[in-house]
Order: sequence, then C-alpha cells, then structure tokens
Amino acid sequence: MANKKKIPARALACLLSTAMVPGSLPMDVLTVYGAEAEEFSDGKTSEADITPLDADAVDDAVETADFTSGSEVTADVVSEEASVDVQSADPNFDYTLNETEKTLKVGDTGSVSGTAMLNSNVVVPTAISYASSNSAVVAVDPSTGFYECKAEGIAAITATVQYTDPSSYTPKTYQTVKTLNITVTKDAEPQLTVTVKQPTVSVELDAKADAVEAYDLKNNVIVENAAAVTYKLTDAVTGNDADPSAATVDKTGLVTFKKAGEYTVRAYIESRSVTINFHITKKGVPAPTITANQTDVDIELGATEAERVYNLKSILNLTDAEWTDVDIQSSDATNAEINSTDGTVKVKEAGEYTVKATVTTKGGSQSVTVNFHVTREAAAKPAITAKQKEVNITLASGKTVTYNLKANFTLSNLDWTDVDI
Repeated sequence: MANKKKIPARALACLLSTAMVPGSLPMDVLTVYGAEAEEFSDGKTSEADITPLDADAVDDAVETADFTSGSEVTADVVSEEASVDVQSADPNFDYTLNETEKTLKVGDTGSVSGTAMLNSNVVVPTAISYASSNSAVVAVDPSTGFYECKAEGIAAITATVQYTDPSSYTPKTYQTVKTLNITVTKDAEPQLTVTVKQPTVSVELDAKADAVEAYDLKNNVIVENAAAVTYKLTDAVTGNDADPSAATVDKTGLVTFKKAGEYTVRAYIESRSVTINFHITKKGVPAPTITANQTDVDIELGATEAERVYNLKSILNLTDAEWTDVDIQSSDATNAEINSTDGTVKVKEAGEYTVKATVTTKGGSQSVTVNFHVTREAAAKPAITAKQKEVNITLASGKTVTYNLKANFTLSNLDWTDVDI
C-alpha cells in the first residue's frame, strides 16, 4: 500500500527541483517545503492539506519527513495539488554477474558482464559504472567494464547497475551493486633457450679468386624468450678468432666466408650457447683429406725412460695436399711436444693428450684428432739384505779391525749411492 501526502503544486515543484530528478526521487531523507513534519512508514497512509506558500517564503519554512532507506518517491501533478507516492524498492530487481571470483595471471584481460532481472524478466540496464578497489593490480574501464591485470595481488571490481522502468506513467529507477573479486598471480619467469637446427654446415665458394658466400645464422639458430644474441666466429684449426680476410660475422648473424677452411660459430644468450661448424671448400679445387688409421694410441714409458718419440705420419693418410699443408697442435705442448717438420710427437710424462692434425689448401680444410694414453712402468721396489746379521770380532790389545760392509750386504734395484749408513 502506498503512503500519500498532498502537497501544493508550487511546493512540489520546489521539492522536485531541489532533488534534481524530475518525477522520480530516490532518497533517504525527503525535504518538503512549507509542510508540517509527518512520519511516513511503509504500509500506512496519511493525508494533509497544506496551504500554498509564496515562493519567496519557501526558504522560511523547511521541515523534513524521514522515509525508509531505499524508498522511491514519485509525483503526479494535478492542477494545483499533487500527490507524492512513497514506495519500497522492488526486491525482485537484481543483477547477476557471470562470475564473482576469478584467478588470473599478470597480463590477462577480460570484461565484467551479467544479467539484470526485474520481476523475473530480463531487462537491459539503463547505466552501469565500474570501479576497481586497486587499480595497480587490476585496472578497469569505468564505462565498459573491460579490465587488465597489472600486477600480483587481489582487487575487487564493483559494478553499479541502474535500471529505469519506463512502463509506468512516472518512470521508476532501481539500483544495485555487485562485486567481482580477482586474484592475480605471476607466471614463472620464461626460460631462455637457444638451439640449432643443423650443427654442421658445408659451403662451397665459387672458383673466382675473390668469391664470397654469405650465410644467415638466423635461419639455423632458434631463440626463445630472448631478443639479443651474440655471435663469435673462430678458426677451428687454431681456436683463435677468425682472420677477417677469411671470414667475418656481424651483429645480425650474417656470416661472410672468403676463404676455404674450417670455422666455428658460437651463438650466445646469456650463459647459454650453441655451436655451428662450417666446412668451407672452393669450387673446382679438390678438397684435401686427412684420416687416421688409429685414433687412440697407448704408450707405456719405462720406469726410468725420459721420453718416447711417436711418428704421426705412420698412422695419418693425406690426399690432395702436402705435409707442409698440415698443422699439428697438442693439448699439452710440454709433455706431448710436437715437431711439425717431421710430424712426430715426443711424450715425456704419463697422462692423457690430444693431438689434432689439420690440412688446409685452397680447396678447403679437414682435421683429424688422435688421443694418446700414456702410462709409465712402475719402478721396481728397492731392497737391501744382509748375509750375516751378527758379526763377532775379537780385538787384540792395541789393535784395530776393518770390516767391509759391502761384502755382507746385497742390493736390489738401487746403488750404493742410494744407501745411507
């Protein structure tokens, strides 16, 4: 049942203009100009004739009438009198969010959405505004409800929904507030990876003396979660930086080859790297080859042997090249000494050594590696024994006796210079 209070039209006009919502006055406290204070409660009706006031006197008499929070005030103006209807908000108006709890990752986006219902009928909201409790975590567009997760944390998006019912002579406006709670987590840091499709590449230079060939490393190196890649080009024979007159690499990963040979390119991403081996040959010039009949050599030095010389040429095979085209390198130049002139290795101490022989001509280059496993014969254990462990000597008065110890001792695997008496 509606509660009514008759108010002169002029006074009602003042009331409506004060509320700034023509024809519809949702408020907790209603101010009535020129009226005696009357309590309005839902379910009761009270009517009173109020003497119209001159407009200039409106501010001189202001009384208030308290209404239940959430009530609506509507007015119908008839001639010089008007009636004010106070009605409780309709409990059947609601807005149901499609989601009320979400867990997302930093960088995720979405939109707040839902369905408005009035008396079990779906309606289209007149207006919806959105706000975030923590824009640093979740930022939301106040008009559209589109949101973006900015950082780890928790944020609540509130949707303030209004609907104006146009079905009655005097439109009625309803409002409700709903909340979407969002928890934002952070993904683990992406792992940097670098891989290579083809670890060994062969390139043939044209027969012309000044021929060059370019190779784009980006077509062979696969990089994930990293923008910057560093490239290093080395001469595979010497292990040093490649001679710029033979081959170069730029920051973009473009390798330019000018001379036949063996080269290595290493692509770095922070602490990770991959290696590509390049075999460059010259068109029309036969590529030299070098192979080994034996790639593992065992040598046992004698217990007192100072050194042993091993002839590499006895196990290496060379084609389309001369021995002067061969470069030999040792992993230990002191204990596995190389003589490049005669192609020998002089080993001096027990250990593991690697010898790499590389042949290089205008037609290209090739390498072979020979591993040396050097041991030393165990030295024999020295021994000293006595033929007679007790010697009796009788001295005559005033005489001396000389006893030859060497005649009594037997030495094995040592000299008398090694014996301390």
